[in-house]
Amino acid sequence: GEDEEYQDCGSACPPTCATLGRTDFACLAVCVPGCFCKEGLVRNDQGDCVEPEDCPQSEWKNGFTLNLGSSTPLSLYYPLHL
Repeated sequence: GEDEEYQDCGSACPPTCATLGRTDFACLAVCVPGCFCKEGLVRNDQGDCVEPEDCPQSEWKNGFTLNLGSSTPLSLYYPLHL
């Protein structure tokens, strides 16, 4: 789309509305070729590139934290469809 650009080495897990502002999901530090949203934009659940403030607020509202005895609690999120 017009808000996308091709990159030879883009993130293997580019930012989406679902992962916005979260640092608790694992991402391999590898890069992949393909089409990516232009800088500053994120993908919504329809696959469109949008401004972060245009993301649906309710998509990842619920979550809980699971502490497995490690120094970093693991937060688990699940989609909330109203």
